[in-house]
Amino acid sequence: MTVGAGICVAERKLNVLGQSILTDVDENIIVTQPNGEAFTNGAFLGVNSDRVGSYRVFPIGKLQGLRFMCGFRFKLWWMTQRMGTSGQDIPFETQFLIVEGNDGSNFDQDNQQNSALYVVFLPILEGDFRAVLQGNSNDELEICLESGDPAVQDFEGSHLVYVAAGPDPFDVITNAVKTVERHLQTFCHRERKKMPDMLNWFGWCTWDAFYTTVSSEGVKQGLESLEKGGIPPKFVLIDDGWQSVSMDPNGIESIADNHANFANRLTHIKENHKFQKNGEEGHRVNDPAMGLRHVVTNIKDQHNLKYVYMWHALAGYWGGVRPGVPGMEHYESKLSFPVSSPGTESQEPDDALSSLIKNGLGLVNPEKVLYFYNELHSYLASAGIDGVKVDVQNILETLGAGHGGRVKLARKYHQALEASIARNFPDNGIISCMSHSNDSLFSAKRSAVIRASDDFWPRDPASHTIHIASVAYNTIFLGEFMQPDWDMFHSVHPMAEYHGAARAVGGCAIYVSDKPGQHDFNLLKKLVLPDGSIIRAKLPGRPSRDCLFSDPARDGISLLKIWNLNDFNGVVGVFNCQGAGWCKVGKKNLIHDCQPGTITGIVRTNDVNYLPRIAHDGWTGDAILYSHLHRELINLPKNASIPITLHAREYEVFTVVPINEMSTGSRFAPVGLVNMFNSGGAIKELKYETEGKCGLVSMKVRGCGMFGAYSSGKPKRIQVDNEEVHFDYDESSGLITINIRVPDEELYLWDVKVEIVEKKIFGEMMEVNPTRKTKIWATLAGIAIEAPILGLMGFSFLSSIILLVVTSPLLIIFSPLLIGAAAVFGVAMAGFGVAGVTAGLGLSSFVLVYRSVLKGRITGGEYGGGADDAPVIVDKMIQPAETEEEEHDTEVAGTEDRTEAIKQQQPQQGSTSSEPVHVDRIVELFESLKEHPHDQNETATIVHVVTVEVDDDELEENQHNKDMATSGVYLQQNVPRQIPQET
Repeated sequence: MTVGAGICVAERKLNVLGQSILTDVDENIIVTQPNGEAFTNGAFLGVNSDRVGSYRVFPIGKLQGLRFMCGFRFKLWWMTQRMGTSGQDIPFETQFLIVEGNDGSNFDQDNQQNSALYVVFLPILEGDFRAVLQGNSNDELEICLESGDPAVQDFEGSHLVYVAAGPDPFDVITNAVKTVERHLQTFCHRERKKMPDMLNWFGWCTWDAFYTTVSSEGVKQGLESLEKGGIPPKFVLIDDGWQSVSMDPNGIESIADNHANFANRLTHIKENHKFQKNGEEGHRVNDPAMGLRHVVTNIKDQHNLKYVYMWHALAGYWGGVRPGVPGMEHYESKLSFPVSSPGTESQEPDDALSSLIKNGLGLVNPEKVLYFYNELHSYLASAGIDGVKVDVQNILETLGAGHGGRVKLARKYHQALEASIARNFPDNGIISCMSHSNDSLFSAKRSAVIRASDDFWPRDPASHTIHIASVAYNTIFLGEFMQPDWDMFHSVHPMAEYHGAARAVGGCAIYVSDKPGQHDFNLLKKLVLPDGSIIRAKLPGRPSRDCLFSDPARDGISLLKIWNLNDFNGVVGVFNCQGAGWCKVGKKNLIHDCQPGTITGIVRTNDVNYLPRIAHDGWTGDAILYSHLHRELINLPKNASIPITLHAREYEVFTVVPINEMSTGSRFAPVGLVNMFNSGGAIKELKYETEGKCGLVSMKVRGCGMFGAYSSGKPKRIQVDNEEVHFDYDESSGLITINIRVPDEELYLWDVKVEIVEKKIFGEMMEVNPTRKTKIWATLAGIAIEAPILGLMGFSFLSSIILLVVTSPLLIIFSPLLIGAAAVFGVAMAGFGVAGVTAGLGLSSFVLVYRSVLKGRITGGEYGGGADDAPVIVDKMIQPAETEEEEHDTEVAGTEDRTEAIKQQQPQQGSTSSEPVHVDRIVELFESLKEHPHDQNETATIVHVVTVEVDDDELEENQHNKDMATSGVYLQQNVPRQIPQET
């Protein structure tokens, strides 16, 4: 038996906290406890083998019958997710794996020992080798170990995979990465890194607007266009197209559809003629004031920009630094030809890599690369540049031969890069891109922002739901190292709101790549405040716990829920991502369902995993949910849930606010700026106080517009910056709304005070969801009412009996007194009548007093829209689910009523249709984008609807290709209806 902390191999089983996770464990597998980590539920897996080599594969054990989710690289640059239940489902290049020890769909936050067990496998670096996981046809989980250099063959093999376990999946992952951080000491966890301030401001990227044709004039046009609409960018990213590059005389041109030529190489560290004042092609201006500095100074002064970032590749440009070019000789670049590892060769082909394999890459001498980065970045910094986006990073893993291997080369480059960033960009101004390799991740000590998925492809209909799902699941792993960047998007686009909502819950930078003059300012105002700042959530946005092992892109039944935290509340985005996914057989993103169905799921407070950590002391678990699209205010008891139904490519965003039960008897929950996607992020300070018989809620609020809050009673007054303001109060829902004007200062915090009069007992007893204190008072009140009534009833009844007993013999003995006896008998009967009436009154009062305890209602009101908007009433009491079966019943119950209420609103909601969204409607919009990608005046319109019919037998031959035109005819021939069966 080999034992770690709570983890052991016994009887050829890998047992984790008493549960068997792997069987038939190979006899060469060893378990080692982390140094100084005696009380953690984690251990390292290694192999005891005398085999050597630059590429080795070792079996661990069989994985069968347990749900898992893994993050694997589907191409050289990027990761995505896959779910399964057996070892053979685990693909090559798996860099993260989480296994569910038992069912965790019905987790109990108060009793986690009865929840699921989550087991995390992290393949790591050891010496000059890196490890990844993969499965084989025998359901065995394997360790793949490689150096990337045929000359590097010796390895120790004792610390290859770290395994950790616990009842909370997010805690387990975080603690596992922190343990590996202490073990390797080559990288830092995200929490220890400085986040660049550009994350907190709205930005614009030049890429989709101009591609490589970008110029200084184009940058000015883009900034002016957004500023005129009242949404001023505060940072700009000048993407590929500003550098001095050229091909080798004998180079083989490789131009992508976005005009990037992968065969080009860097010929000078300074800008090309398009970014020089009065610049001419082929002529270089030596005066710095006439070059990039002139452009940057101009746009910062005229547009009040805070940050300007520039793009460059890790090797300088796609093709590296051109060897021997005048002025660049001292970097000692040499032509190197990439060699892919077997794992990446089996994944999706890539045009850029193919070009580099043919043309080679000019690789700067690793011993000189610090000088290269420092000279490049110091020049940019002298021109006023604040940071860089460093792209094409994973190319290093293909160039390790002759440099001591891929790990050593990556570490050398990243150390030099981060040293230069620290010296030249003090705000830690770097965005890492195309860097989803654990070589890079475990070598990044300072880099704090990482692109979390493949690109935003505006003209690829298959990519958009895939993009949202991939970023969310990749973030589970990548978010432990850096803050994920969801990439730019377009505000005018068929999927613009879908992308915007996802970024609002993602906790990421928000920037668009709109062409000048093509902006949806109504959408942008849901993301950006008038001063150019954004309301950014605190954490990387991740799938909720009950979504971890579901496949929201392919299974046809699951919604994707993404959760995040603000300072005093949570946010949950819900997305229908079904219809497209990455295909293992086709090795591409494919549309497998042209008309995905409507899906119903549930939302609950527990979806926000760490909500108790930011709730006030003594929180009972009750919460307010505010839905962004349907504008419902929902009072949700602890452990209860609500159903939500979404058509294809639809979304909803919920703000989740813990209800505070004040000592005055009132209940209060501030929602925030209700017209913003992330409403609750506007609340920066929150304090509850009691002054006599009044409750006082004091808040600091950033931003402007309609501010909403829930209150069980109508406030006495509301003040903003000590000035009493008008407010509206809806009795049925408890919704308070006020309007906050645009502040004069940037990042201004409004002082908002809400004064609430002490709650009257009988008023509170009629609440929708009574508190424990209310129930006690209701019981005492019931006793006080019932006692005298029941006493009178009993006295009347006994008196009547006594009169009957006394008068009955008198009727027999003294018949002359019959009339008097009758009168007495009448009094007795009257006593019975009084008793009956009294009993009725007592029963009525009992029902009245306990009505709120025995029965509840959930009501909501439409607000923030037009004057004719009708309130939405959801007349279903949502009871807490005790079992998984009850949870399913809760999910179904009330769906018809809720759907009917939603339908009443949807004619007024432009972004949400009551009918399923057929893929062809969206295809037409993409088609118009594809036909004229550079037309500055283009508008997307629906011309006609195309019926897509594809024979399943032609699946492999007719694959969707995002690089080809997405016309209706093309889709008829090339969009498969389902993904091939993976074998």
